[in-house]
Amino acid sequence: MSSLLISSTQIKLCLIDKYILGANTKSWIKEKRNYM
Repeated sequence: MSSLLISSTQIKLCLIDKYILGANTKSWIKEKRNYM
């Protein structure tokens, strides 16, 4: 039971990391376009 809870937490953290990385990448691309 505890291992299932840990794995679900890891999945949530992974999804959050991907979401944050995606948002940062989008803003970074916008900044790059502004420089060009």
